[in-house]
Amino acid sequence: RVPLDVGVADGFELHAPAVFRGDKKVAAMGVGWSSGGSPTAPQTGVVAKMCTALPLRATQFTACRACGTDFLRCELRNTAIGVKGNQRRELAVPRSEFCSNPPQTFKYLAARAGSMILPPRQVEQLRAALEAAKKPLFFFDDDPDGLCSFLLLYRFVGEGHGVIVKTTSCLTKDWVRKIAEYTPDVVFVLDVPVVEQEFIDAAGVPVYWIDHHMPVERQNIHYFNPRLQDKDAYIPTTRMAYEVVQQDSWIAAVGCVADWYVPDFLERLEQEHPGLLPRDVHDPETAMYGTPAGTLARMLSFLLKGKSGEALKCVKIIGRIQSPAELLEGTTPGGAFLRKRFLMINEQYCELLANALKQKARARLLLFRYDTKQWSYTSELSNELARYHPDKVVLVCREKDGEYKCSLRARATRVLEPLQQALAGVQGHGGGHEYACGAVIKSEDFDRFVEQLEKGL
Repeated sequence: RVPLDVGVADGFELHAPAVFRGDKKVAAMGVGWSSGGSPTAPQTGVVAKMCTALPLRATQFTACRACGTDFLRCELRNTAIGVKGNQRRELAVPRSEFCSNPPQTFKYLAARAGSMILPPRQVEQLRAALEAAKKPLFFFDDDPDGLCSFLLLYRFVGEGHGVIVKTTSCLTKDWVRKIAEYTPDVVFVLDVPVVEQEFIDAAGVPVYWIDHHMPVERQNIHYFNPRLQDKDAYIPTTRMAYEVVQQDSWIAAVGCVADWYVPDFLERLEQEHPGLLPRDVHDPETAMYGTPAGTLARMLSFLLKGKSGEALKCVKIIGRIQSPAELLEGTTPGGAFLRKRFLMINEQYCELLANALKQKARARLLLFRYDTKQWSYTSELSNELARYHPDKVVLVCREKDGEYKCSLRARATRVLEPLQQALAGVQGHGGGHEYACGAVIKSEDFDRFVEQLEKGL
């Protein structure tokens, strides 16, 4: 027997839930493995840090899909408990996914042990703000994570107006004109990396900012970012929005997959939308390129292409879609319109991807440049090229108006620090996540930037 609590995943000791009968705690049992299928004995002393605060009410033993060994699982909450210092975190444990090989199990749970989505009080605060909103205005990033975050909140409220934040990753004071035009009673900012203090000060109404990029300090704003509690957290804005609204699971799943995050609500998703994202999918790449949810993620990404008016027309139609089949199969007039537009854009993308795949990689870097004749596909191309070159850092760049807009992706190499080093002495800026970044570089400094990036790698 190997009690689960002796392992550590992402710094969290893993423990089983306490066993309850009614409201009375019967035992605090360490999760273990036994070929006979009987429970392990209570691990007194070893389970000293057991979290018993959560109202877990029923347990049962379930066979591991991989090896058939029984394990303890909470029937109602489907969770184990993670403990790190004074922090306690509920770790999602999909049904029948434990392996009897402890190191492999710890590795699996480490991947699943992401930070708390949002503290309960923040979830309640956001829900209250949405329920009280009469005329909300939503600013959202022009990618599927931003779009799906908007769709979740907008459909929950049933009122409001959306503004796509295109061509920039920063809300400056210039965007306040949209507030003046619409005169909202509250503003929500979704998946936008930077909101300047001048925008906040000039808004004139409460501003709620939900984001998962590098945290910044601002005053007079309601700021929600999991990285404030855990600097290494990676939780898409869509996932936070879903935690608040608890509806439209298919939209939430698509936004998560598009942002390279396998949702932790697959069981509910399977019940509501069978086959959209199978429960045996555990890695983001398979979710993105091998499931209907991934197809929808690409569809939403492409439907945001083009001029703002065209993109907003698509967003309005998407907001009325009730099921994934409308988009995947074009079963309604709105769905058929969106599907036709997607196929047209996808044809252009596939041609560009074919050219990119012919590009010869350098020692550590695959560089692909394209011009302004096409819409921007830098993010989509860099993600897919990284799939074909998992041992390289992928840099996709589009030149327009005297500067290169770049997207960096990698599977095995952290790119954020090398990017920051490469920007030294260069006219440009950039940032992002450890394995996915963006940058804007002046054309005259581009070669120097690439040289410094390669040195950093």
